Amino acid sequence: MITARQLSKIIMATFLVSLPAAQAQGIDALLNDGYSALQKGTYVKAQALLRQAVKCDPRSSSARRYLAVAMVQSGDNNGALSQIQAAQTIDGVQPTDHLILGKVHFELSDLQSSKKAYAAGLKSTQTFCPSALGLIRAYISCGELKEASNLCAVLSTKPLTVAQAAELRALTDAIDKANSPSSQTLDLG
Repeated sequence: MITARQLSKIIMATFLVSLPAAQAQGIDALLNDGYSALQKGTYVKAQALLRQAVKCDPRSSSARRYLAVAMVQSGDNNGALSQIQAAQTIDGVQPTDHLILGKVHFELSDLQSSKKAYAAGLKSTQTFCPSALGLIRAYISCGELKEASNLCAVLSTKPLTVAQAAELRALTDAIDKANSPSSQTLDLG
């Protein structure tokens, strides 16, 4: 599972705020504090800070993307979807959007849209591994074990963080368990 910390690091590395100096100092502090709250897992605080940042500069796509991460982590998937859409109207679709959208759609049980978003994230080297992990989860949830297994094989050849490698092992184990004869029901009737 992609953590808020991983997702917010990807976003922080991707987006820079370009505002007049006086306004930038205020929004930079809010973004930094919001990012810090995301890192600590205090999503309500992060949302409050990032809502202030959006209020300070409604055209800040970074503030909107961070706010979307905080929202999805606290279960406000529709709010997260709204913030991502607003960010995309500001600066277009960014690679990290696919991660957020994939997670939002997964949480909303819209597995087809989740798979589509994660598949789009595979096109970026920056988001390939987290997108692949999300897509594997969506494949497993749809019962598409062959596709999940094939993507696991591809991902196992990529450089992974310790957390990503652990998640890949867990997903591979889930696929193996689902494919084992003991998990198959035999209809004798």
